[in-house]
Amino acid sequence: MQCYRKLSGLVVLLAAAGCGNAYLEQEPPARRFRFELRAELPAGSAGAQETATLWLPVPVADEAQLLGRLRPKAVGGTPVEGYDQNGNRILSVRGTPPLRLSYAISVERFRVRRQPSDQENGDTPEDSLGLVAPRLAPPATVRRDSIYWTAGETRILAKARILYDRVLDSVRFATPDVAGLGRGDLAWIREQHIGDSVDFATLLVAHCQSLGIPAMIEFGWRLPETIAKTPVELSRVHAWTRIYVPGMGWLEADPAAARTDPEKRNFYFGSLDEHRIRLSRGRDIRLQPAQHAQPLNFFAKPYAEVAGRDAHERVRWTARFRDILDAAPARK
Repeated sequence: MQCYRKLSGLVVLLAAAGCGNAYLEQEPPARRFRFELRAELPAGSAGAQETATLWLPVPVADEAQLLGRLRPKAVGGTPVEGYDQNGNRILSVRGTPPLRLSYAISVERFRVRRQPSDQENGDTPEDSLGLVAPRLAPPATVRRDSIYWTAGETRILAKARILYDRVLDSVRFATPDVAGLGRGDLAWIREQHIGDSVDFATLLVAHCQSLGIPAMIEFGWRLPETIAKTPVELSRVHAWTRIYVPGMGWLEADPAAARTDPEKRNFYFGSLDEHRIRLSRGRDIRLQPAQHAQPLNFFAKPYAEVAGRDAHERVRWTARFRDILDAAPARK
């Protein structure tokens, strides 16, 4: 934990210097917690000679979250760490079920805010991963609306804000039991005008990409704002977006959080609170080592295959966190 504390000030300084994609206040509000993810592929999920693989998403350090040492544990094989095409961090184990894989990691998450003095300038990269459209969300289908809504506006930042507001005004939350919810299926979202955080973020990303603005979806968990002295289980994955603005880099936006708290509508365009953890980024994920089935729609929960066949429904898993309540790390 000592190394974890020493790095805290460095993260703030690097982000403020512009090496990252977002601006952090000199003393940004932060939350320190311990995150755990556990998964099991039980015996009986495969034949006696069939080999299985179990994969877990692992958070990646960036300007918004500082991580302690990863402490993986496995039963049935040796844990292996890898990275996918989007830079997502992946832990896996291969063997004959039962397979168990888990980790615990300390996290310090900072509030992120857009720097007001940044000026839009330069060009949008044409080879950005933010322009790669997911299979379930082809941006061409919303291009007509995007052009109409942003007509007469030339600035990327202003266009992105218009699209953000339109998404907030056109989609409402649905109850968790609605069929089709949370898949990020653009056709379904546009037909139903309902969704969860994945659907809100999918729609915003599609509108941005339809105008050639790089945008990506990010996945993780939102934490209750109340301090958790004992472990609290997390149940629903949360998604938000990052949008590329020339001269400013990647700008965070969380339309679902803004819909939940309308008074923070302006805040969640360009800012993210510290009550969250990011696990992965992007869609149509090819894992490491690669799975045999089709690319994953997104990777925010454990996944498994048995003899090359999708077995994610057989996986038992839990995600939980608790706050670290000792003295806050020193910052320079």
